Amino acid sequence: NGVEANGPGVTNSAIKNVKINQDPYSVLFSRPGRARIEITTQGGTPRFHGSLNSLYRNSTFDAQNAFAQVKPYEQRQYYEGSITGPVAHRPKTTFLLGVDYDLQDQQAFVHAAGPSGLIQENVPNPTHHFFGSGRIFHDYGAGDQFWMGYSWEHRSTQNQGAGGTTLPEAAYDTLFEEHEINVAWQLVEGSHWLNYLHFLVGHYNSPTTSVTNAPSIAVQGAFTGGGAQADAKNTEYHFDGTDLVTYTAKNHTVEFGIDVPDISRRGRDDFTSMLGSYTFPSLAAYQAGQPDLLLLQQGQGHLVFLEKNFAGFLQDTWRISPTLQLTFGARYYWQNYFHDDPNNIAPRASFAWALGRSWILRSGSGVFYDRTGPGPIASLLHFNGVALRRYLVENPVFGTPDIAGTPTSVVTLASAAIMPYTVESSFGVERQV
Repeated sequence: NGVEANGPGVTNSAIKNVKINQDPYSVLFSRPGRARIEITTQGGTPRFHGSLNSLYRNSTFDAQNAFAQVKPYEQRQYYEGSITGPVAHRPKTTFLLGVDYDLQDQQAFVHAAGPSGLIQENVPNPTHHFFGSGRIFHDYGAGDQFWMGYSWEHRSTQNQGAGGTTLPEAAYDTLFEEHEINVAWQLVEGSHWLNYLHFLVGHYNSPTTSVTNAPSIAVQGAFTGGGAQADAKNTEYHFDGTDLVTYTAKNHTVEFGIDVPDISRRGRDDFTSMLGSYTFPSLAAYQAGQPDLLLLQQGQGHLVFLEKNFAGFLQDTWRISPTLQLTFGARYYWQNYFHDDPNNIAPRASFAWALGRSWILRSGSGVFYDRTGPGPIASLLHFNGVALRRYLVENPVFGTPDIAGTPTSVVTLASAAIMPYTVESSFGVERQV
């Protein structure tokens, strides 16, 4: 619905339409159109309407995995549906409810070489996902509309990472839980002005937990065992939204506004490799207790920071004639921690020219700036040489590592660092057949 998101915010049956690459060079969006999927979700209806979809399959007719001694039983169950209708017999106030429940009970296959010989076993690797959402719509008439919605998502996985040469003891479990509130308001002023405001606030929690609390052992070409040493936790309170104003007069459509892709309070807890992750060059070196590398982290793994991204945009679509349309504008990017703002103005332009009834020429060019995301920011704050100390020790003593004199890894931002950007141009010829 015009706001960047990780998903549509509704179940599959509540999606109205999907458009791909509608306008590659529109300033309304931060990324090129060829990498953008535009999803419009269903609104409420004054009459009751619903749909239900389900899927079930199992491994009865599957071939046996070549690395499995025993063929495992696997199955998937999927249930999805939505219902819409009026609220209290008021046709101008409607609702939409949707549920998506996906159970994937799969197994991973371990085929590794251990000190005592070949290791083969099946490891349950289930993924369970639930998503539910509800929305209330109200139509004020004359094009004015308002809606508000809430959604909850819960996803859990077990024994991630196990399989191949990774033993079950070195697996980890993950959990993702997110709550979101969506609000949208459309206001029409006369025959020329349209204001569309859409924003969401949300919170998610995503911990990763090692199945075994022990040092990680990786023997190249043989097996990975011990503990996963993957303990971490990501949390976030986030806001994003867009306020788009459209003015239409004669042959011009002017669009301008503010886009807030992300304002978030992020928690990045990194407790990986606190007991150490050992690497052995061979199975013989493992049996002799002679690792060649140790990754060890010590210090404060808990981190909280604020990430902010803003953008402003202005665009004019000029219909020069019934067969020729020109669009031009610019988008301005800003984010904290990376301060090269004066350079982050991204001009864009495109045109479409119809030659007769069957041929259309299209061309355009634009600048698109990237965003760092939370990963690089967390690395800068974590690995400043003081907070979270990461050591790489060559030829360590197995079990009792000595890090005296070993320098800690440090992540810094280069003084000349700028946000990466892409300049994209294209020319195309279309013919209706």
